Amino acid sequence: MWVQTGWPPGKPVVLFHYDPSRGGDALVRLMQDFQGYIMADGYDGYDDVAKTKGIERLACTVGA
Repeated sequence: MWVQTGWPPGKPVVLFHYDPSRGGDALVRLMQDFQGYIMADGYDGYDDVAKTKGIERLACTVGA
C-alpha cells in the first residue's frame, strides 16, 4: 500500500494506492505527473523516483 498526503490550504487529503509490488517501479508509475517533495525513509525503492527532475527527496527521522 502506497500512501500519499497533500493538500490545498484547509483541505487535507490522504490517498491510498494499492499495488501488488513494493518495488520502485510502482512508485515511478504513481508519481509520473508529480513535481515537488517526497518524504521517505531509506528504502531503496524511492531511489529512482528521487532522480526524477522536479522531485526532491526529503529524509525522515525515525525514533529521534
